[in-house]
Amino acid sequence: VTLAIPSKAITSIFGEELETTLHRYVWLYNQQLPQSALGSKSPLQAMKDWHTLKPALIKKQPYYPPGCNTWAIMVEHSARTSWRENDMRVNKALIALLAVAALGVGYYFLEQASDTGLPEGIAFGNGQVEAVQVDVSSLIAGRVASVMVKEGDLVEPEQLVALLDADVITAQLAQAQAEVAAANAQVVAAEATIAQAEALMTLAEEELTRTEALEQRGTATTQVLDSRKTDVAVAQANLDAAKAALVSYQRGVDAAVAAAAQVASNLEDTELTSPTLGRVLYRLAEPGEVISAGSKVLTIVDLSEVYLEFFLPATQAHRLAVGSEARIKLDVVDAVVPATVTFVSPVSQFTPRSVETADERQNLVFRVRARIPQELVQTYIDYVRTGIRGVAYVRLAPTAGTAETDWPEELALDDLAALPILNQ
Repeated sequence: VTLAIPSKAITSIFGEELETTLHRYVWLYNQQLPQSALGSKSPLQAMKDWHTLKPALIKKQPYYPPGCNTWAIMVEHSARTSWRENDMRVNKALIALLAVAALGVGYYFLEQASDTGLPEGIAFGNGQVEAVQVDVSSLIAGRVASVMVKEGDLVEPEQLVALLDADVITAQLAQAQAEVAAANAQVVAAEATIAQAEALMTLAEEELTRTEALEQRGTATTQVLDSRKTDVAVAQANLDAAKAALVSYQRGVDAAVAAAAQVASNLEDTELTSPTLGRVLYRLAEPGEVISAGSKVLTIVDLSEVYLEFFLPATQAHRLAVGSEARIKLDVVDAVVPATVTFVSPVSQFTPRSVETADERQNLVFRVRARIPQELVQTYIDYVRTGIRGVAYVRLAPTAGTAETDWPEELALDDLAALPILNQ
């Protein structure tokens, strides 16, 4: 038995250091001493001398010589009693030492937690750099012809990243365009029919006018006049039918054009482009695979808005407004990065297990986002990574009767033009 404390820290027992004594009595605890070891000595003195003068016997099997009498049992009993008494004293001393150590450690960490070195109007929270993930999906079903980017590639807005097989859609577009042409031809024919019907209508009206004049002079019969009126009515009906057919054919043209436009749109959808500036996180489809409408082809990390998300207790969150100035210190960058508070959750939540807050006793916290300027992200776009841990500092609104808190010297902004990328 070895205690993880210095032997000199505790009063020795029987004139020996505690550690040695404990080792000795561990053996004596379950052993019987022979009568020859006793003589006129006390049982405790006999145990000490037996250990000192007969080390070889201790290392061997227990020795039971003839003539072992009740004194051996008394010695064993004394050893057990002494061990228990020593054990109680050791336990009390050990408990006292552990209690003092626990109080010291607790006080140290309490002082460390309470003394942040920051002014009263500055709050902070631990978090990590995050960005929105955007899925590039196909609007139509088809076979993947090619994927132009790999995982980790940087992509620009509207950059072509994948192609679907367009042979079938190209044929459909040609058919739709032919239907548009046929519909236009029908419109032209309907317009010609209308022109013809209008000419016949004009002729019928002229014949009716002459017949009415002749009928008034008595040179034309009423029967002939009625026939001319019928001709005018028939010509008018034919003209109306031709005009209605023209309207129908025009609607057919519109439908054919719309169908062709849809096919043309499907053809455009065979070209998948990046919706934003970002970096390819996952490549989810490979050339030759057949995908359905809505299937994901790529997942891109949107680097147009990079932020650090952290949590603040209610006592601090209620003094923080959107648009407030912030500072960020990342674990991998030895510099102070500027930021702006772009989001303060209107609803509280329980503290996430993976997040540490300034006051662990407050279970309800508010989620906050501090956005890194886009120009800074663009400058160091090749080094931007999400998931990097850091600390966000925000300046709270002053309380009544107090002035706005100035940023402490250790949170002064660094020269962004000379911002170190990574710690060496």
